[in-house]
Amino acid sequence: QVDVSHVRFCSSGSLAVELSLRGIGIRDGDEVICCALDYPGNVRAIRLLGAVPVVVDTLPGRWTMDASQVAEAGSDKTKAVLVSHLYGEIADVKRLRDTCDQHRWALVEDVCQMPAARFDGKPLGSLGHVAAFSFGGSKPLTAGCGGAVVTSDDRIAQRITTYA
Repeated sequence: QVDVSHVRFCSSGSLAVELSLRGIGIRDGDEVICCALDYPGNVRAIRLLGAVPVVVDTLPGRWTMDASQVAEAGSDKTKAVLVSHLYGEIADVKRLRDTCDQHRWALVEDVCQMPAARFDGKPLGSLGHVAAFSFGGSKPLTAGCGGAVVTSDDRIAQRITTYA
């Protein structure tokens, strides 16, 4: 169970990431901070919207984004951070959310490989401003295909509905 007020189902996890970015208002020329080790479709979604991916490294010896690099990677063009929880590792979403809130950026969680995981007792997908899930055949929570976008922000949900 993800503790959010809006869920929009879609055709894939890749589309869920794209809709998440559209929902937060990413446009041409915006920058989105993401991890160097990530699903290539996430970078493609950023570029599809005309935005620029700004890459940070993983934590040493780990699979997830090094949250300590995020604030330094930002600029006046940065609008969001796209973080993936990968290979059984949960990114430091508390620190990422605090950084995003401090800079007025949106935090997009990619929960495609970690559905039902929790961070500090809260379900992944409810800690960012918006989150993407995948139900593809290779995912831990599979329906063979499909995805979902979740958020508790009414404005983000409305934009997602418009694009969907």
